[in-house]
Amino acid sequence: MRKKELMNKTLELIEAMNLLQSQLNSLKTENKELKDRISELETKAKEQAKVQPTAVFEEPKGFTVDKTVLEEPETVVAVEVEETVPIAVNAVELKDSTMEYAAVAIGRIVQESIKYANLLSASTAGSKKEVLNLIMGRAEVAKAEIFAVTEGSLTDENKKELIDAQCAEALDYFKSAYAQIAE
Repeated sequence: MRKKELMNKTLELIEAMNLLQSQLNSLKTENKELKDRISELETKAKEQAKVQPTAVFEEPKGFTVDKTVLEEPETVVAVEVEETVPIAVNAVELKDSTMEYAAVAIGRIVQESIKYANLLSASTAGSKKEVLNLIMGRAEVAKAEIFAVTEGSLTDENKKELIDAQCAEALDYFKSAYAQIAE
């Protein structure tokens, strides 16, 4: 009688193992299907995120550009932009504190112009190329003006005030140019 009980228990265990094995195989198949679906969605998202550049653009070292993907490509989404962006200038020794101050201001202008350029690139508005050119052009003008201020014969305090004014004007210009598209 014990042999028969053991034999029955063994058969029950084998049946349970076969059932578990079939469930495991089913889960593996489902897992593979889910992984394939995720891969397919990632590929679609990457394709939708691609933007046709108007010129070759290399990201400056030390800066990153957010990759914004819109869910509905036909709509423009207004994005809140931070007011202050800290920039470290520890990598380069400059000849004086005014030059260092100017470098930080120029870095901020460049970073903000890149941020707005990225927002515009994600936009589907028709005149974004013109606005992008306006933003990039204003950044170049601000950099030239700041450089001219550092070369002048004013006091360091006056130079810093003029640099701050140029930086503020450029950032306001970026916001207003972007607002033309975001409306």
